[in-house]
Amino acid sequence: MVINQEIECLYKIVTNYNSNSILGMGTFDKMFALSIISAFNHINIGLEKLNDELEISIKLEGVSFNFEKYTNLDNWVKSNILFADKNKLFKNVGGDLNDISYKHEINHFTDYLPPVDNEKGFKQAQVDSFKTAMHQFCDEEKLSSQDIRYGLLHGVVTMTELLKQIKEKVKNPKKHQYRKVWDEVSEEYKNTDSDKEYSEWKDECGEIKFEDLQARQKLEIFNLISSGFFRHYSNPTGAEVKRCRLTISEDDLPMGIQIPENTNVECTKLTKFVEWRGESILVINYEKLGYYIYHCYKNLKEIDLYNIVYFDQMLDLIHEDMAKLRPHLAKYLKRYEENQIYELSLDCKKIINCCKPFLKSDINDSLLSAYIDKIMFDPEIKEEARSKLAGQSKNKYICEMIAHLYNANVFDVKYNADDFAKVLREELSLGENTVKRYINEIINSRNGALYTWTKNHIDELLSTENKIAG
Repeated sequence: MVINQEIECLYKIVTNYNSNSILGMGTFDKMFALSIISAFNHINIGLEKLNDELEISIKLEGVSFNFEKYTNLDNWVKSNILFADKNKLFKNVGGDLNDISYKHEINHFTDYLPPVDNEKGFKQAQVDSFKTAMHQFCDEEKLSSQDIRYGLLHGVVTMTELLKQIKEKVKNPKKHQYRKVWDEVSEEYKNTDSDKEYSEWKDECGEIKFEDLQARQKLEIFNLISSGFFRHYSNPTGAEVKRCRLTISEDDLPMGIQIPENTNVECTKLTKFVEWRGESILVINYEKLGYYIYHCYKNLKEIDLYNIVYFDQMLDLIHEDMAKLRPHLAKYLKRYEENQIYELSLDCKKIINCCKPFLKSDINDSLLSAYIDKIMFDPEIKEEARSKLAGQSKNKYICEMIAHLYNANVFDVKYNADDFAKVLREELSLGENTVKRYINEIINSRNGALYTWTKNHIDELLSTENKIAG
């Protein structure tokens, strides 16, 4: 993870810094400290973005942080000349660094920067970036040792607090978020040879029978469990192995393949992550698989992740052909689920589009439909949106959409919850007062995954829809 590497690099620099001079007295010490402040600023911007993203989706890269090391403030500041008199600084600001204010002009300090040299790779953009970061921390008229230490302390305290928030989110993710782990892995490793190899197999077989497809599915199962993908999963009990209906024998595989002794054990592990549908189709539970990948991510190799994505893709190809031979199996295919999602999105659009008259005059009225499409298929939020819109929370979730769009300033300010309640009551089959209460509660709370997602994506949506309109 890039941020993790940057923090590790900064940690080594800060904790190994050993100057014989007093901080702030020498030009080198001043510029060195300013560069550290700049680095903290850069890292904290990245951490703030990651922290916002974790409101919606857990990230595999989050687990790579050494939280115990980096969240301990003493590790950064103890016996370090850069943070001399830390306790005194805390006392001076009452322990609240948010009370510190910094002026924004330091042009006379940036005179110390080396000149732009394209041949050596020192770009103007780097100089400008450095200046921008420094503007947040330095006083125009003087740059005392205490000014610098305030800036340093602000940077490190902000970073450790952000890391503590991130630690809590990556160590205790919500159950539904594990599906998003799978989405992340399947997207990263989507370019496999599954299509090519499956097509070659079909050409060799000639006419495909249903039994051929069942045998191919067994072969793919055998290949996956033989790869050791589930080696980090706890072993099942003997009773579980005996009850497992998924077994593989030499009769299921091409001649010459030897079956390891632990095959039945690995088959039993696999059944913890899959379920049978229509007796013949093996369907992966992505939430359970995401849980395993997330908690074992540091121990899994790239080939492991490639293998599980390849396995998933091969199952899709096999199942498509199974459904062609036995049409009643079509309802178990992924595309069938996607068709259901499409129907659900049409229903939601019909409801939310009744609010088009309330949009600001300069906003394209296709925004509301685009908003539905985005949340229904965006990996960051789709699992929550689909589950709520397809379930008993549908009406309240649509009110939540309206409230967050209202907070995003896409509706004319002259309209309020009363106006929305009047047009939504019939579409939602709810009482007007109930709709109004839902909307007002959500407008005032301004929290939750959908709020964060809307806040982060509304500019992109507005820009796209206005381009289409133009």
